[in-house]
Amino acid sequence: MIFTKKRIRFLITACSAVSLSVLTSCDIFMAEWKKSGFYDQAENAAAEEEAKNFTAELEKPVTGVLSVHTLVRFSVGSENEMQVMNFYEPAKTIVESVPWLTSMDIEDVVPVERVQEKRGVYDLKLLLTANGKKKWEKMLAASTEYGYALLVDGVLYQTFKPRNFYDSKSREIILDGPFDEALCKKLHLRAPFNFLKLNEQARKNKGSDQ
Repeated sequence: MIFTKKRIRFLITACSAVSLSVLTSCDIFMAEWKKSGFYDQAENAAAEEEAKNFTAELEKPVTGVLSVHTLVRFSVGSENEMQVMNFYEPAKTIVESVPWLTSMDIEDVVPVERVQEKRGVYDLKLLLTANGKKKWEKMLAASTEYGYALLVDGVLYQTFKPRNFYDSKSREIILDGPFDEALCKKLHLRAPFNFLKLNEQARKNKGSDQ
């Protein structure tokens, strides 16, 4: 089930003021949705059914979590290092344990097909939060020749050199692949939900510590 970006943007906006746990009730979700400027009954006659599917998706376990780490070329056995499995080969890779950014900093992931190559090969366009953009810029400033690793659920899927933003005002950045279609579909679906749920959990944890 792929949900319209308009509904996802509504939910991200709503969650800045309302607890995500409240919006996971379909009736409350639809009430808030209809009050918002995002709702258009004529646009989608099946809005209520989609809302049920949407709130059901919110209740699923978090999967497809992204994190970006510095690759470690020469290990010194530091506690700041960790070994990760490589999805495409049996050898393990060592990365810095503290990520530069995670799914909490990524509002959306959009596959961008490499039209000059064979079909089904993609790069990823990430929509970062304002704070995520600052983290990416710090990563650029600290960029090493060895590069960085993209982990999905703790497994290394790609190493890359970070790009610059094409516009100083933009929060969109391309993360170079190649990535296959199956992974891209998963990340595209899960990214907004992961962003919402992980940030909601972080807010709850912060509140319980106070």
